[in-house]
Amino acid sequence: MDISEALILTAGTLCIVYCLHFIGYVIKWTSINKAQQTIQKPITKVSVIVPARNENDNIRKCLACIINQEYPKNLFEIIVVDDCSDDNTIETASSEFNNSDFENGLVIDLKKDEKTGKKEAISKGVLSSKGDLIITTDADCIMGRFWIQSFVNCYETFEPNIISGPVSLKSEDTFFQKLQSLELCGLSLISGASIENNMPLMANGANLGFEKKSFLEINGYKNNLSIPSGDDIFLVLGILKAQEKKALYLKNPKAIVYTDASASFSEFYEQRKRWASKSANLPSLYIKWIGFIVLALNLMLLLGFSMLFFSNEFNVLVFISIFGLKSIVDFFFLLTATSYFNKKTLMLLFPIGAFINILNVSLFGMIGFFGKYNWKGREY
Repeated sequence: MDISEALILTAGTLCIVYCLHFIGYVIKWTSINKAQQTIQKPITKVSVIVPARNENDNIRKCLACIINQEYPKNLFEIIVVDDCSDDNTIETASSEFNNSDFENGLVIDLKKDEKTGKKEAISKGVLSSKGDLIITTDADCIMGRFWIQSFVNCYETFEPNIISGPVSLKSEDTFFQKLQSLELCGLSLISGASIENNMPLMANGANLGFEKKSFLEINGYKNNLSIPSGDDIFLVLGILKAQEKKALYLKNPKAIVYTDASASFSEFYEQRKRWASKSANLPSLYIKWIGFIVLALNLMLLLGFSMLFFSNEFNVLVFISIFGLKSIVDFFFLLTATSYFNKKTLMLLFPIGAFINILNVSLFGMIGFFGKYNWKGREY
């Protein structure tokens, strides 16, 4: 067996495994029907924690969205934990609370504890909170008026220990933003389907709810505090590992949180390196297995396209069939995801996105394991 035959055989095997998994995710996502009754008289006390670093330009809109929630004001509080910002994030957050009639707003300066990092910020917020249900979001996010209510409806109906919510992009004005939005739709589907399978692959800290008592039971991020990223998935895995704990995905349009796309390729590059950097430290063999399948298949496809130009003996028809099978599964996978977020027009980008995704996964899948990255003005 020569190199080209070995590549075809490997790519074909990986493609079959990949397609079976992703078809399974679509089936599971479609089966999620977590219809919650609207709780007329909620009793759950909620603490919304917003870790923030250098978010002076965004924090005001975020807090305005949370302050104006359709949820009893006496049943929720907002805790902004400033992660040693270099700008006026603390002053802006304090001003937003002072200029509103909301009385349960708190701003914490992490610098006073001589600690840094998002996990430290969330931990400080949890320890300072009075709520039974914690909801975390990012300072650059906005959400609808029924965001908290949708979490509470889910919590009081099904009593999960941790709830993962959907995340979408605010704007899709440029080609680069549209590609990021298409990808995020797919990531949300994987997140939801895998959590519902009780085998979570990912979550998003921009929209995550969990019981305070469950967080304290596992000592929060005690076992992974030295790893800068992964505040979301480490927490989900940690809580699920505890006996008889339950996670749910909040598949409710009212629960969607909207965030910003990366403004430049350099920012996108650092973000993806940060995401990939935690992979080697995740305790889940299932996550590593799926990560290996996805990365290996895309590397094989990248190598295969290269051989189209450099090898006369390469079986072009079989290779194109393998790529075609993956593309068909990916198309229906993303069509399902974009339909939920009412963004089916993004599928017009799929033909070129299918090729860009091969480069994207191959590049960041490999680079993420090596070297340092910069995030929020810090080098990790």
